[in-house]
Amino acid sequence: MQNITEQIESTSFEAGKLIKAHGVSGRIVLRLSHPAKDLIDFPEWIHIRINGILVPFQVTEESVFLKDSNHIVMGLDEVADQPAARELADHAFNLPGEWSDWFQGETESPASWIGFSIEESISGQPGIVIDYQDIPGNPLLEIEIGGKTILVPFNPEYILRTDPDKRTMVVRVPEDLMNLK
Repeated sequence: MQNITEQIESTSFEAGKLIKAHGVSGRIVLRLSHPAKDLIDFPEWIHIRINGILVPFQVTEESVFLKDSNHIVMGLDEVADQPAARELADHAFNLPGEWSDWFQGETESPASWIGFSIEESISGQPGIVIDYQDIPGNPLLEIEIGGKTILVPFNPEYILRTDPDKRTMVVRVPEDLMNLK
């Protein structure tokens, strides 16, 4: 028998991460795990992973908008001010169903990012995306940086910004990976 978190995970997907408060009224900026051209709809509830448990939060009616292809701004009924919104930063969130239920097409498929120039956010080192590995549950970008080939998880914690027009992206490579020989 599945516990409630396993049940939610089996009927939802990790859509991204809450990154910061937006304004003083408790709205939150969410970074999407994949770029989106437009919102088709948005669920009344999202689940935020807190201490390994998916906790439901009701989305404030008429509060959701797509800030850009990588970010959504929204309000949650239970979050009334900036300090409460800040407490939720750095937590992943799940949406019910599938990506295509809520978002209209990706601006770029991950495989089309091969050849993008990259900049490592901490060191500033340049690099290039040389491959995409579509591993279920753990897709990876293979990048060449500093004379090394490194696999970087394809999620918003590591892929900080993309510019499809300029074919560039900013990534955060964990220090341990940068130091591997």
